[in-house]
Parts: sequence; structure tokens; C-alpha cells
Amino acid sequence: MLAAPVVTLSGMSSEALSAFVHSFQHSSGSAEDNAQKPLLLVLENANPLLELDKYLPYSLHNPILITSTNEAIASPDFHIDFQDLEQSDAVDLLLKHAHVDFSNDNQQLASVIVLALGYQALAVTTAGAYIASTATCTLSKYLPLFERKRKQLLDYRMKTLDSYQKTVLSAFQLSFEKLSPSAKLFMEICAFFHHTAIPVELFYRASAFTGKDLFPEEKDKTSAVEELKQFLSYFAYDGSWDDVIDELNSLSLTIYDASAKTLTFHSVLQMCVQETIVDKEKKCYITGMLFARFLRAAESRAQEALTYCDHYFEKDHPNTLTSMANLALTYKERGQLDKFRKKVLGEEQGQLDKAEALQEETLKLQKKVLGELHPDTLRAMANLALTYKERGQNLAITYQEQGQLDKAEALQEETLKLQKKVLGELHPDTLTAMANLAATFWQQGQLDKAEALQEETLKLQKKVLGELHPDTLRAMANLAATYNKQGQLDKAEALVKERLMLQKQVL
Repeated sequence: MLAAPVVTLSGMSSEALSAFVHSFQHSSGSAEDNAQKPLLLVLENANPLLELDKYLPYSLHNPILITSTNEAIASPDFHIDFQDLEQSDAVDLLLKHAHVDFSNDNQQLASVIVLALGYQALAVTTAGAYIASTATCTLSKYLPLFERKRKQLLDYRMKTLDSYQKTVLSAFQLSFEKLSPSAKLFMEICAFFHHTAIPVELFYRASAFTGKDLFPEEKDKTSAVEELKQFLSYFAYDGSWDDVIDELNSLSLTIYDASAKTLTFHSVLQMCVQETIVDKEKKCYITGMLFARFLRAAESRAQEALTYCDHYFEKDHPNTLTSMANLALTYKERGQLDKFRKKVLGEEQGQLDKAEALQEETLKLQKKVLGELHPDTLRAMANLALTYKERGQNLAITYQEQGQLDKAEALQEETLKLQKKVLGELHPDTLTAMANLAATFWQQGQLDKAEALQEETLKLQKKVLGELHPDTLRAMANLAATYNKQGQLDKAEALVKERLMLQKQVL
């Protein structure tokens, strides 16, 4: 067996490297000993700013293994890129470290957990270790607990026999602390966007912000406005945004898609960023200010893109479909932003009208080109159903409203059927689709249908999310309201009492 002494370093300063090499040389013995008993030298989390060749001992018999988040260190011919796990491997890893059997139920519950953790190996391993060492925590209880105690669980140190002592949070902080102030602030702002496909153009366009083009409700947010100005001042010269993106990319903190000009952060990494932010409310508001200015220009640009695609591509070309979907989403986001900002129904409704018409056409073409089971088609169906529903909720109770709810019901039923087939009954998206359809039944007065679907949804949510999850508590409240409306007062009272007892545990 190969003897492999490992010295774990918290950082790779020149002093630490010198001490490391001294320890290695002290343990390696003579050249004759090395030939008979080779040793393995491991350098963890190597700093790319140091010239490693000055410190590394040369020996034909002693291999050297270097780990780093910076790909610039990698040898072109001798390196391995470590990616996130495949779903099946992540499920196996979680169940193994949780010390539970590989039953179908456990595998389904584990699949939901590893999805939430983005299949990240250390996060999955830590989750399994926590479940195994915590008597009151099971697979079904882990995610609700994770939502309530996220920082604590991200910083949970596994009790292992090896020398690895990093937590998910501390491993992230090793890289985060190496960043420049502008890159750190950039990551904090990005932490409040969805972690995938953040358009870099959003930040380019925000650079023109001077503090003079404020919306009415922003004028009393002096602190947030000043911090946004400070943030943008870091990027006053040409190429400064690119410098930050390159800095983040060099430490494997983001993935930059050069063709789409978008940034993607790992979901777990984004959670870690959020847990380092002192004033989350202010940072979240600043993110909203940036996005509002992006949307102001987005509608005209999306319309231009669709006109271009209509001219140069066929109606069912993928580029045209993408442009149609983007424009529909922009209309919808504009409507939601206007609702939040102005509370003016007429202006918002106009945006939702445009979104609905374009989403209907997009869905029709996506079914034709991509097929019913394609993820983009399922997503388009869900988006259109929600638009129908939003229009119905925002209008007065008229025949038009009833027509919208009928269309929402039909599309939600079709979406749910396909999601069960593609994703399975226990997938979070399927549970959300069930809850949405039950709410539509309720609004239409189809209380028997609403009750049956709400009962099924609640049963599955308790199994997958646990009793204390906000979605489960919300489902209990909805079902209690249905019981009450149908005159089943005993059932309603019992469910309200159960929910109140659980809510006290959460609070």
C-alpha cells in the first residue's frame, strides 16, 4: 500500500508552503528509501499567485497532487476537472452517508434533497452525515430543517476519521476571501437573482445609473441608492465588468457562457454568499433597483429581436421560439413590476394581455417542434397557466374571468399529467402543479375536486417536505378552508388545530 502523508493547510502562503516542504522532506528519508517506499505529496487549495515550482521538491519517486479552484494551475496533459455528481451518484452518496437503506421511498426522498443541493458532492456528503448523526432528523425532515437553519447546516462539520475538516461554508469562504472588494460585492448582488443564466447586460445597462432617475418609491431609500452608486463606481472604466467576471471564473466561483453572455452560479455557492451578507434586505432592494432598470429597456430590445427572427428565420425555428418566449416573459415581468411599483391595474393588465397572446403562440409551436414532453414545453405550459390565472385574479368577477379560469384549469390539468409522467409524483414541480390546479378548482367552485386534490397534495407534501415546511402548512390552511366552505366543520377545526400546533414549533 502506498504511504501517503497528507498535510492539510488552511492557506497556501509562502511560509505555509515552506513548512509543508520541510515536513515532507523530513518524512521522506533517503533516495534509496524513497525508491522502495514512495510517498505522496498533497497540496490542497493551491494559491495561483505563488510560483509553486520554487517550493516543490523534485523526485522521481514521490508523486505530487495539487488541488485548486483555479484552472490556470492545471497542467494541460495531467489534470482532472471535478464536476458536480450525476443524480444517481448523488442519491447513492447521500443514502450511504445517512446510513439508511436504498428503498424506493428513500431514493425518492433523497432525489429531492440532492436536487436542492445542486448535486454538489461536499453538500450531499454533509447532509448525509448530519442525518446519520442526528437522531431526530430523517430524510423527510432534512429539507424543512435546512430552510430554517441553513447557515448552521452549511457550516456543519462532519465527524470523520480522516483529516478533512472543511464545512460547505468554510470551503466557500476560502475562495471568497481571495476576491477583490468589487468582486465580493458583485457576488452579493447576484445572490438575489436566480442562480442560472444571469445576463451580464443587466449590469452593463445599470452602469448609466446616476441616482437621478429614481422611481417615486425609491426616493426615500437613500442608503440603498448610495450603495448602488458605490457598487457601480467600481466599474467606471471600460472592461471593468469583464475583469470581475474573469476573477470569479478563475476561482471557479461562476460559469460564464461567452456565447449567451450569461453567468451561472452554483445553487449551494449562492446560498453561502447569502449567509455572508450583513444587511440582506438592503442588498435585495439594490438588486431590485438594478433589475427595474434592465426591464425598462428589455421590452423594446425583445421586440427588436423577435422582429429580426421573424425576418430571417421560419416561424417554428428555435431562435424564433426563444425570442417569443423572452418577449412574453418580459411583458409578464413588466406587469408584475408595475403592480409592485405603481399598483395601477390598467397598465399591468395590458402587459399580461400581451404576455398571454405571445405565450399561447409560443406553446403551440413548441409542442409542434419540441414535443409535449420537452422541458421547455412543460415550462411554457406552466407559465401560460399562471398568466391565465393572474388575469382572472386581477379582473372583476365577470364572464371574462370565468373564461380565463376555464383555460387555466385545462392547461394545468394537462401540465400536471405530463409532469407526473416526466418528473414523478414526488418532484417539487409536480407538487406545485397539484396545488395550483387545486386552487383553480376552488376558485371555480368545484369544491369536491379541490378537496380531493388538496388532500392528495398535503399527503405527498408531508412525505417529501415534512410537516413543518411552509408549503405544507399552506396546504393545510387551504384544505381547512375547503372543509369549512363545504360545511365539514369538524374536519376544518381539527386541521386548523393541527396546523396551529405545528406553526408554534416553527416560530
